[in-house]
Amino acid sequence: ARGLTAGGLRPMTGESDLTHAQTQIWIGQSLSPTSPLYNMAFTFVFPTELRADLFCEAWRRVADASDALRTRVLARQGSGARRILAPRGPATAVVDLGVQPDPGEAFRRWSRDRSATALPAGGDLVDSVLVRLGDGRSAWYLNQHHLVSDARSTRLLFRQVAAEYEALLHNDEGTRPRLAPYYETVAALPPRAGERPAALAHWDARSRRPGRTVPLYGRRGEAAGTASTRLTLALDEERSGAIDRLCRQPGFLSVSDDLSRFALFAALLVGFLYRVSGQAEVGFDAPVAGRPTADAKRSLGLFIEMFPFAAAVDPHDTFRSLGARCLEEAAEFLRHALPGLSAPRGARAGNVVLNYVPGAFGPFAGVRPEVEWVHPGHGDGVHALRLQVHDFSGSDRYTLHLDVNEGALPERLRQRSMQHLDTLLTAVLDEPDRPIASLDLLREEERSALAALNATDAAPLPDRSVVAMFESQALLTPDRVALRQGQVVLSFAELQRQAEALATRLVEQGVEPGDRVAIAGRRSTLAVVAMLATLRARAAFVPIDPAVP
Repeated sequence: ARGLTAGGLRPMTGESDLTHAQTQIWIGQSLSPTSPLYNMAFTFVFPTELRADLFCEAWRRVADASDALRTRVLARQGSGARRILAPRGPATAVVDLGVQPDPGEAFRRWSRDRSATALPAGGDLVDSVLVRLGDGRSAWYLNQHHLVSDARSTRLLFRQVAAEYEALLHNDEGTRPRLAPYYETVAALPPRAGERPAALAHWDARSRRPGRTVPLYGRRGEAAGTASTRLTLALDEERSGAIDRLCRQPGFLSVSDDLSRFALFAALLVGFLYRVSGQAEVGFDAPVAGRPTADAKRSLGLFIEMFPFAAAVDPHDTFRSLGARCLEEAAEFLRHALPGLSAPRGARAGNVVLNYVPGAFGPFAGVRPEVEWVHPGHGDGVHALRLQVHDFSGSDRYTLHLDVNEGALPERLRQRSMQHLDTLLTAVLDEPDRPIASLDLLREEERSALAALNATDAAPLPDRSVVAMFESQALLTPDRVALRQGQVVLSFAELQRQAEALATRLVEQGVEPGDRVAIAGRRSTLAVVAMLATLRARAAFVPIDPAVP
């Protein structure tokens, strides 16, 4: 494992008593200490008024029974060290928004603002607030740091608080589900030593395959920072039903409904990446629950680990044929996903994630709440794109989120990415046996824009070459800025000087008129100089993306 110092990452020197899964999250938070990238915030709006005294007591009972909820994580000699608070740890606050003109909207704004603040690793890692909305309604805001929770743990916490609330409400202290301690449970997970060598070899091979970093829309697909935009596609009953029906057909049918759904959404993501990258071999990372024992299934805390999923698309693949291979890969994926085998964060990590979250929260005090997963506006800086799929409300309607790193794609492409995914989903549900490569992802406005761009007869071609037009402009405005990249600024005169020098060198190296010169490199001022120099040498340039072999 690695720790954070002023000079960057270095090997940890201190002993860490965090679990394997916690260590990876702790390193990620250490790299962006003020970012709320690991906030797991949910809101639950109830069509009834919950009793604050009973709710706070129900929460206290659950928090006292959970070592994970009472965990704080401190930095010690470059590593993370846990400190578990005594009972009567983090309590539930009570806030009254019922006096607001629109309590529901006020609560939505309040919860988004609150979730955008990072939970400090050295402080309480859970933020629980009961909110009064008036008119017989109430809400629960629950935010947990990923260090102490995952999606399954959050659902278990919800059900546990609901069970304690029911017991207090009806004065029935009978049998209630008991939680298993987190750290003891993780330590007791079976090592499965005989299976580990084969599993390690499997993951090493998967992580070395091409396609771990997927270029997106002609860009390298590299995330920059943690700022993230969430785009949401809420499927209606008809489309959700079409997904379930397809999961019961050849190509997707398996021993488990959830496995079939995972394979279908994996095929959807692979097909999408194939179309927007032009890359046949693509991959993504996906979390595995990591709860193989009965105690693990009834323990609050972080168990999930991320593993690589690899796929290759044939030009003749249909959605069904691709789904069948994704189903096979998913079976191998789950078979080798042993606890403790995921690689440290950033080590051969992919830039895309699929997070299919099965299961719903269920009722609370006899009613089903409206559930919202609140996006904090940030995500792990390793990932350019994350596809999240869930049905938290238990409505038999899927919700898809695309969380897109704002440094990886500009805003217009972030918006189009969800439009293209939506179009692809509609197409594959309508025609699962049609080749994926033949499906049209463009909308009418995009086709019109392309038609206008390619209307070469709309204006006459210039009678001068690019080089001649550039030299005329350089003569008119020699000191004007021609190129800017970060701190690098070139005037027209400087750009002309550099292009002339490089053109002379190309000719000296044997480049003749009509030759083709390959230019490999990222978008930069140097690339523009190289293109202009090649044209001055009366040759043609061939741009090559170094990310695509």
